[in-house]
Amino acid sequence: MARAQADNPPHGLYSAKELIYLAGTAIPIAQQRVGDDPAWKKKAEAQAYWDAEDARIRREMAEIDGPGRADEIDLDEEEPQYDIDDNSSTERSVEERPKEEKPKRQTRFRTRAESRDLPPPVYLIQDLIEVGADAVIYGDSESLKSFFALAMGASLATGIPAFGQFEIANKGVVFYFSSEGRSSMEKKRLTAWEIDNGLEPFGVEDVWIGDGTFMIDDMDVEECILDIEYHLGDRKGKVPVLFVIDTLSRALNGQDEDKANIAAKYLNNVKKIKDRIGGTSLTIAHTGKDRTRGLRGSSGYFAGCDTVLAVDTTQDPDTLLHTSELTVEKQKDGVTGKRYWFQSREVEIPDGKSLVLDPIDEEAGKRDITKKKPMHYEDVLAAIRAVAPNGSALTKRDVAKKVAAMLNITINGVEKALDRDKEKGDKDRYKNLRDGDMFCLPTYMRGSEQTIEDQIKELRDGEVERITKSVHDQVKDHLDSIFPNGGVG
Repeated sequence: MARAQADNPPHGLYSAKELIYLAGTAIPIAQQRVGDDPAWKKKAEAQAYWDAEDARIRREMAEIDGPGRADEIDLDEEEPQYDIDDNSSTERSVEERPKEEKPKRQTRFRTRAESRDLPPPVYLIQDLIEVGADAVIYGDSESLKSFFALAMGASLATGIPAFGQFEIANKGVVFYFSSEGRSSMEKKRLTAWEIDNGLEPFGVEDVWIGDGTFMIDDMDVEECILDIEYHLGDRKGKVPVLFVIDTLSRALNGQDEDKANIAAKYLNNVKKIKDRIGGTSLTIAHTGKDRTRGLRGSSGYFAGCDTVLAVDTTQDPDTLLHTSELTVEKQKDGVTGKRYWFQSREVEIPDGKSLVLDPIDEEAGKRDITKKKPMHYEDVLAAIRAVAPNGSALTKRDVAKKVAAMLNITINGVEKALDRDKEKGDKDRYKNLRDGDMFCLPTYMRGSEQTIEDQIKELRDGEVERITKSVHDQVKDHLDSIFPNGGVG
């Protein structure tokens, strides 16, 4: 079309006949350029047609708007037109464009200025558990550790000071994963706490007690998070949250507590829940066979937790009331080593009785906890294993001496405790450790921890016993031959 226009310059505006002539002239020119290819021919014909249409439209608009307007009309206004020869204009347009800023990466680190603006550590439960901490409370079986955990949770939900002495800065919501005794938690223990604190039974709204969770199962952990988020609703991220895992052993679902990788998996999944709901964790755990070594299992649990609380409890055999010592063994950003003393008290509830814990002074606590030290099956077993790992029989006195030394209690007290259990018959806790009036390791436990010396002693004792019996039998047979019928007649 451009070439046809150059060969036929207009004297003014093109007429319709002139436009038709131009289009007819442009088509052969296009054909010459692209050859006889049908596809290119068709494209060239279409382009020539639309160029002719463009010229026609310009002519009609010029006739309406007056001479000169056709040159001002631009039918392709989508893109701005630039003069490629005007370098200054191009440079100016580039300079005027805003510079794109590189997106700022959110890293895990803080500047010192950002650290300065952080809020100071805040206690969820004053002097015991900080907001956002991973806490663990542990003790022997029947040491009342779950009573402590439930009481602290109920105080957080209501704002009532824990045990009447530990302040609650902000009320929150508690989720209690109970793998052991859920019904008792719901019907008895929490109800006793409510009544003792002047509340209606079953009146506390923000304590949710549910079944236990398998903390090494990623799918179950995700379900736990969804359950918590469902009950929090629009309060998520706006109120303190405490989730309690009772107990560590059941939450591991049979996995070995002693393995460091299992401890890491557990703590990582606890962190996963905290990151999603913005809460604080409290795990209930046990002591090991050797109570002096503290928290049972891998050292990763103690190292990975911010707060470690230990419970040591005794029970008076006459009153059946308990005296408990609560020790802050670890407080990451607080004071470690504080000790508090409590005594249990019975409370009447609609379904019977349950216990609550009252704080007592240090003098009374120390007096009671040393006077009535509890003795458990694990203590007697450990004593027998330490004295006679080869399975040799021990007297009650032998066992009592070792247990008394381990627990710092009297030998007579141990003997009395062993006698009291024996009177219980089938309910005797030490039944499988007894051999008549003697004590020894069960057969299946013998030799598992023997030294070479122990094994030699066992062989020697066995041989002496065999020879003694053989000599006794020979003497008896000889006497029988001399004195038939026992020498009677």
